[in-house]
Amino acid sequence: MIDRKTRSGKVIVATTITMAVLILMAAAVFIAIQPVTVVVGKPATLNIRAPGGYESTVQIFVRMFPDFTATKLHYSNPYLGSWQGPWATLTVNAEYVSAKAADTSLHVAAQMLDFSVGVPLEGVFKWVNIKCKSLEADAAFRTPDADDGEFGTLVAKLKGDVLFHVPNVPGLPKGLEGGYHYEGQSLTLTITFVEPIYTIDTTSELTIAQGCTGSAGVIVAPIEEGITGKVDLGLECRTEGIKGWFEPSQGVPRFSSQMYVNVQPWVPTGTYTAHMFVKDMTTGKSYQSKDIAITVKESGFTIKVNGQDSPVTLSWIPQGTDRTCTINITPWGDYTVGMGLYWRGTSGDFAGIGIEMPGGIPPPPYECPMYIKVSPDVSPGFREMDVCVKDDGLRREFTCHVIFEVVLLPP
Repeated sequence: MIDRKTRSGKVIVATTITMAVLILMAAAVFIAIQPVTVVVGKPATLNIRAPGGYESTVQIFVRMFPDFTATKLHYSNPYLGSWQGPWATLTVNAEYVSAKAADTSLHVAAQMLDFSVGVPLEGVFKWVNIKCKSLEADAAFRTPDADDGEFGTLVAKLKGDVLFHVPNVPGLPKGLEGGYHYEGQSLTLTITFVEPIYTIDTTSELTIAQGCTGSAGVIVAPIEEGITGKVDLGLECRTEGIKGWFEPSQGVPRFSSQMYVNVQPWVPTGTYTAHMFVKDMTTGKSYQSKDIAITVKESGFTIKVNGQDSPVTLSWIPQGTDRTCTINITPWGDYTVGMGLYWRGTSGDFAGIGIEMPGGIPPPPYECPMYIKVSPDVSPGFREMDVCVKDDGLRREFTCHVIFEVVLLPP
């Protein structure tokens, strides 16, 4: 009996619970990596559709070892993978192996083959293992088919005390999903090599105001489920000042993304053509969407004085008095930036007349006062002026025309 009130008893209980948890976790990992499909004893066939690039696959299978023969071969490479890791360990042992290539075909024969790959995944080494007394394999490659991407087939016949084990790990090609385990005297593998092909579903048109950003949803999908790789998304528009980006910009189809298109303020109004493209990281090939029509509409600002649209006629102003007006600046749409604010006389003598307003304003909508100050000796008569805002982004000036009359000061 353990006294749970004592320190030693608590330590023993805690240790026992911890060990039980660790055993359960180890069992869970072991179960998770076991193949879903297990075949023992009888002859079997396994069909696999493997994504790849035509040029890289031909390089690996045909051009790397065009004429190769070895006896008592032993090869071990603990650095299989990308330069930054993590690395897998590849080991090949064979009493005899030969490879003979011709143009785009390959024949391989092996005796007493033992092939394994150890892959570190989530801290656990998961082993691919292939063993057999004899192997005969033939591969043939051709230009990728435009409809389904198929570009080659490899048929391998494994005989005599065959062991074929691929654990249940993520990212296995079609036909191996969930892993596969075979023990018996005869296994035929047929691997069809396929370049991934993608469809792009997105909008065919966007209307965006100058200086603004529009968006649309995107769905990228493989034409064949299970034949896919990681892809990059991009937008191409030859018109300067129209750029796009995606969130997320990468993914493994099928997946959704959001496309954003920004139009610089100075891009002229009109309709421009753009294309979205999907670059497959497996093959390096790009797939282009149908035309996307980007219509750029005008951005700008409305200026009102005392709540009136241009032209504005103010009531008369006596000599030696002031007049206070209100300027309102409103954007036409979503585009709005800080701008310069100023006035310009267009008719009449403004000597002795002071016009006061801010020299610049924050992004509209914005309201500010304008003061018109008339000296006592100013000549009576009409004056005309423009209240102006200048946006350097749009490279345009927006105005409101103002008319007022200076009159004699009543006696």
